[in-house]
Amino acid sequence: MSSDSDFSQTSCEYDLAIVGSGGGAFSAAISARRRDLRVVMVERAVVGGTCVNIGCIPSKVLLAAAESRSRATSERFPGISTDAGPVDMLALIKGKDAIVGQLRKDKYVDLADEYGFELIEGDARFVEGPA
Repeated sequence: MSSDSDFSQTSCEYDLAIVGSGGGAFSAAISARRRDLRVVMVERAVVGGTCVNIGCIPSKVLLAAAESRSRATSERFPGISTDAGPVDMLALIKGKDAIVGQLRKDKYVDLADEYGFELIEGDARFVEGPA
C-alpha cells in the first residue's frame, strides 16, 4: 500500500476514487476494474473495514474459542470427564490477530494487486481543480 505523500507527488487520473476499504469498497473497485476503469482506493486506517478488523471476524473467533472452552468444562455425558485449564488471553488474542491479519491479506490487500487497482494509505480530501 502506498502512502498519500507518494500519491500527492504524482499526477494520476482515475475513473473512480473510493474512500475507505471495507467490503463495499472492494466490491465497487472490482466491479469498476471489470469494466476496465482506473481505480484508486484511499484508506486512512487499516485495510478491510469494520467486519474483518474489529467486528464480525474477531468476534466470531473469540465466540468460537469461548464455545470450545465451555464445552470442555461441561460434563454432558456420564462417564466422560472433561477439563479445561485457565485461559491464556495473550495467546488467544495473538491467535485471533493472526487470523484477522491473514484474512485481511487474502481477502483485501491481495485483491488490489489481483484486480489492478491502487490502494493508498492516507486521508482522502477534495481539492479544487479543473472541471
